[in-house]
Amino acid sequence: FLRIPIEDVASYMVRIVEGILVLNLVFHAFRLLTSQGEEGAAEKSRKAIVQNIVGVVLVFLSDVGVRAVNAGNGGQQIIINELVGLANFILQLIAAISVIAILVAGILLIISVDESLKDRAKTIITGTIISLIIVIASYTLINIFV
Repeated sequence: FLRIPIEDVASYMVRIVEGILVLNLVFHAFRLLTSQGEEGAAEKSRKAIVQNIVGVVLVFLSDVGVRAVNAGNGGQQIIINELVGLANFILQLIAAISVIAILVAGILLIISVDESLKDRAKTIITGTIISLIIVIASYTLINIFV
């Protein structure tokens, strides 16, 4: 009788589901870009994109769970390492988006002639700097204590 470790089967299934989710994500992102102001289609695409991202996270966590269960006593450390990696990724993503927001707000501040747009740009820059401080502090605390 052929014996295939459950971890290999789970890994194979995870890769298939991840591939399908990525293709679906690209498809809906393309639909969102080509909706051209059609609010109903754009909203459906936004919801599908959020559902795909949730699906990718669930598949990722299920893969971690299977590896942790199969690892025996070392499974707890696998879960901790994966969660730290996931937290670092999310924090780095937020930091990158924050830098882009600062750049866009700076350009808006420079080229806008309307005072309300300048005030809005200043508010965006202030909020983004605060979020960057929080992200840097969180990243530091996670990597020092875990």
